[in-house]
Amino acid sequence: MQSSPSRPSLLDTLAHSAVQRALAALLPCVQAGTLPAPCLLIDATAGNGHDTCFLASLAQSCALPQAVQVHAFDVQQAALAATTARLHSHSLQQRVCLHHASHEQAQALLPPALPIAAAMFNLGYLPSGDKTIITKASSSVAALATLLPRLAEQGVISLHYYTGHAGGAAEAEALLAYAAALPPKLWRVLQSHDANREHAGEGLLLLEKLPRKRLCPPA
Repeated sequence: MQSSPSRPSLLDTLAHSAVQRALAALLPCVQAGTLPAPCLLIDATAGNGHDTCFLASLAQSCALPQAVQVHAFDVQQAALAATTARLHSHSLQQRVCLHHASHEQAQALLPPALPIAAAMFNLGYLPSGDKTIITKASSSVAALATLLPRLAEQGVISLHYYTGHAGGAAEAEALLAYAAALPPKLWRVLQSHDANREHAGEGLLLLEKLPRKRLCPPA
């Protein structure tokens, strides 16, 4: 699920800010040759294409566009069609590789040996589509486990979760449990969630891979 692009939700804005921060830290490493190029930006749930367009815009606007590659995944053809249309409306279609596949298949479909700078998950269902087709705890945790080892130091993964639909609370609980078990010396895990809603709440998980050494010279 996702809010209108003209008025992103507060959690979407936080997720976007975290991705921008990660890319700003890693692009100098790519330019200095201490990180393989290109680095990857991933929309793990393309949906209606809002996050995909955001990532493509980041890639387009950076000083070295060839240093960033964007990939988006979705199991629904309707979602990929909506994402394609949105990309075309912003002349960003050449910046993105779309995959008609679940995000848990990312490891097999992404270019090998390239680091992930950031990945975004916007979970739940496609607002304009079949609301019985939802992301699930098993596949979302499997996708997270697949992407974490590929994440570059200083990279980030954002997970925007919802609890108001059937299966949403279980998915959120599973993701929170997985994230909470990550070693604190290697990962920074932040959670932001509704504090005044008992039902239909939502939240954001941010997982940052902590740097263990200086990857590139200071700017």
